[in-house]
Amino acid sequence: MLTEEQRIVASHTRGHARVTAVAGAGKTTTMVHYVLERLKAGMDPRLVRVVMFNKAAQEDFSHKLQGVAGTAMGLPPVRTFHAMGRNLALALAKEGHLPAFDPTPLGDAQAALEMLRALQASAGTSAQRDAIRDEQRQWLDAFAGFVDLAKSSLQTPETTFYAAYYPDQYQLFIEAFARFEQWRKAAGRVTFSDYLYDPCMVIAAKPDLADFLANRVELFVVDEFQDINDIQFFLLKTLAGDRARLHVVGDSNQCIYEFRGARPEYMLEHFGASYPHINYQMSRTFRYGHCLALAAAPPISHNQRREPVLCISAENAPTTKIELRPQTADGLCLAEVCLAEHAAGRPFRDMVFLCRTWAQAAPVELVLLQRGIPNRISGGSRVLERRET
Repeated sequence: MLTEEQRIVASHTRGHARVTAVAGAGKTTTMVHYVLERLKAGMDPRLVRVVMFNKAAQEDFSHKLQGVAGTAMGLPPVRTFHAMGRNLALALAKEGHLPAFDPTPLGDAQAALEMLRALQASAGTSAQRDAIRDEQRQWLDAFAGFVDLAKSSLQTPETTFYAAYYPDQYQLFIEAFARFEQWRKAAGRVTFSDYLYDPCMVIAAKPDLADFLANRVELFVVDEFQDINDIQFFLLKTLAGDRARLHVVGDSNQCIYEFRGARPEYMLEHFGASYPHINYQMSRTFRYGHCLALAAAPPISHNQRREPVLCISAENAPTTKIELRPQTADGLCLAEVCLAEHAAGRPFRDMVFLCRTWAQAAPVELVLLQRGIPNRISGGSRVLERRET
């Protein structure tokens, strides 16, 4: 059963639409109903494209769409941006617009090896070569981030470097990028980012090709639009042409991928500049209670790049408890909370500690180890395995 806000969004019929949906607003359910409404109205599912941000979201949407629609109705393809780019790159290679390539992305180890070679070859002084050798992991991580950022737009690597205010010591990244690309193209290999980067660079250089690819779709439905970057927006506009309607959903407050080129301006400004549209809001969250929604509102209001949307908990949202405790530097307070919650029946696997940097996690992890509280690190190295330790 849809709420009034959800029903209005799902019933949109004319022109482009931009939907601002707070966290937990049920946007997947609403988008599923929107797509089904268009199909019931007679739209050919082969002329509809649903674009999700990642594989997990794509699988979740596909599952829900199939569950609501059943087997009697033909359904549109649901893709991620990268899957859409990969298919396009393969098609362009088949037609000779791109060189033939191995569609399997480079593994982390091989990519790191070739990036390290590019860095070492680009080092202009012995001091730079020594720094790269002594702090290899730091240099590789920074260079890999630069490569991904440079491939998130159609700008030159030089423009990306200076726009991102990289330190002068990383100036060699510009030359190293060119060396890495030279190797990659000679070897016929791609990274995950190249699924979008390679076809978009070719399309940008060949306006006739862009015209050929455009206007084959009637409707694009795009999720997590706040995390779209320049190259994704370029591809979307190219394929949409003058024919397709765009129905985009997101929340500028949730833009967390700026390090990969995402900027909330695409949702706040650029979409409107390209597509006159109707704005909708989904302000009710079903994920957490009033306590958390009210506590989050004041700090979020300081964000200068956002929609003036107040997140309000739905009546049937779960109750959320917030406790503010003094946090000591050694993590003792957190350990005490964990032990108390565990004694009250909450399993350790249902607890999570979030930190801004791994440096903040180290003292907490040490106390957890000392107290015998089982724990795991997601996305980083354990404190006793770190090189500096």
